[in-house]
Amino acid sequence: MKIAERHSERTLSRKEFLDLMDQEFAAGRALPLTVTGSSMEPFLRNLRDQAILVSAENRPLRRGDIVLFRRGDGSFVLHRLIEKESDGTCVVNGDAQTWTERIGQRQILAVAEGIVRRGRYISCDRLCYRRCVRMWGWLRPMRKWCFAVGGRLKRFLKKLSGRERRRSPEK
Repeated sequence: MKIAERHSERTLSRKEFLDLMDQEFAAGRALPLTVTGSSMEPFLRNLRDQAILVSAENRPLRRGDIVLFRRGDGSFVLHRLIEKESDGTCVVNGDAQTWTERIGQRQILAVAEGIVRRGRYISCDRLCYRRCVRMWGWLRPMRKWCFAVGGRLKRFLKKLSGRERRRSPEK
């Protein structure tokens, strides 16, 4: 787990991470976690963005929240809460994925109250953010194609900008 501490980052073992999380949450502080992996793209980018985590006990869970949970194998995962069922089961999903996963509410360790992207804080409570999350949720069945089209468009624009640079201006 990559943790940002006073403008520096360090990688922690699972036990160190749990201990630090317990310590920070007990003191009423949030914990910045640098995102690793691509399951939460496009909302969270690998090694660029940070999720600002708070205790799941101090924040009611809502559809669309980014939650940190622990799988049965001990791994930590940051995914989005899709649905909370009446029996306490939570349905989660990575933003870059089309499938869902069912977890127990007790597996949820923390909730993101905000995101830091390129030094700018974005609250997960902002109306604009929540609307974007809702629209992205509607696109879940089509995400595979969204990423394919987006990737092709990105490659096309990159190729196009390379051609423009090679051309010398005529005078």
